[in-house]
Amino acid sequence: MAPSSPNSSNPMLIGIDWGSSNLRAALLDAQGTLIDRRESAAGVFTIKDGDFSTALLSLCGDWVAQYRVPVLACGMIGSKQGIVEVPYVACPAGVHDLARQLVRIEVLPKPESTGMRAFDLFIVPGLKTGSHANGWDVIRGEETQLFGVQLAPDSLAILPGNHSKWMTQGHGAAIANFQTYMTGELFELLR
Repeated sequence: MAPSSPNSSNPMLIGIDWGSSNLRAALLDAQGTLIDRRESAAGVFTIKDGDFSTALLSLCGDWVAQYRVPVLACGMIGSKQGIVEVPYVACPAGVHDLARQLVRIEVLPKPESTGMRAFDLFIVPGLKTGSHANGWDVIRGEETQLFGVQLAPDSLAILPGNHSKWMTQGHGAAIANFQTYMTGELFELLR
């Protein structure tokens, strides 16, 4: 979906997808329509000395200052390597299950960021499926993407990538279960 003009809609949310290798930001209106988007190569694994606030503000600090809307992040930013570790939610899980487990942190801009105020960053938990006996399979970020698609119950979504994810959406838009496959890494090893 192509972004509309930043002045044509009333911004209501800054959505962040912060993975291990990329940082993506979307400015959304009340209906979830994309107003503007940006991205950088400032993934979680590239951040030096835990300076996540500088990377985030470099990408969308002007939005944070101008619109003063909630900032919601998903992905590896909520992992051990991220800004704070957010516990996984067990499947089946729906949007409301994740919303109850959001973690709020205060982002403090560096003093040289004139005019920037502290703001809250809400981090979405990832999902887990499996058991202690058989092992856990986990995802961070893809659950948020799947909820945004709004598939019919009993749909199967396949998300390609280094870890391909096969996710089943159950009734009530809950993610019933999922399985990940190391397709990219396996391809690299065989190559």
